[in-house]
Amino acid sequence: MERRKFIQLAGGAAIAWPLPALAQQAKGLPLVAVLFPTTEDRAVKMAAALRGGLKQAGLVEGTHYALTVRFANGDMPQLPKLAKELDALGPRVFVTAANAAPAVRQQAPNTPLVFTGIAVDVIALGWAESYARPGGMMTGNVQNAMGCEGGITAKRINLFKEL
Repeated sequence: MERRKFIQLAGGAAIAWPLPALAQQAKGLPLVAVLFPTTEDRAVKMAAALRGGLKQAGLVEGTHYALTVRFANGDMPQLPKLAKELDALGPRVFVTAANAAPAVRQQAPNTPLVFTGIAVDVIALGWAESYARPGGMMTGNVQNAMGCEGGITAKRINLFKEL
């Protein structure tokens, strides 16, 4: 699966799925661990969107993957504890929204991480080498207004070359 398509699917899936169904992990299936800093109501909606995106890609929960979700109800100091709890389950990939990404990266640095809707300079934080060639174990959607137009321009040029 192409990286961009996976990011779109994982990001969309991170937006919505029912939490009760996540309580039990199907044995032997790759685990997708999801951590949201938001409330349970919003996390359920976001999880449903994630599941919908994965379903559009032909991936069915319980058949192709298992999903487990945690949410912090806005209590940001809880994020590292929740990330550690999820990491103990041995996920294949983490999906996070916004401010949960640093906690996941700290607790599970060797597990791939897909994040959505974060407004930070990922290069300055060391999460990516550049916008054109991010590298590493993290990928996602950056809403960056920090003067990184040069990196974004390079990415656009690479996309143009691919077309």
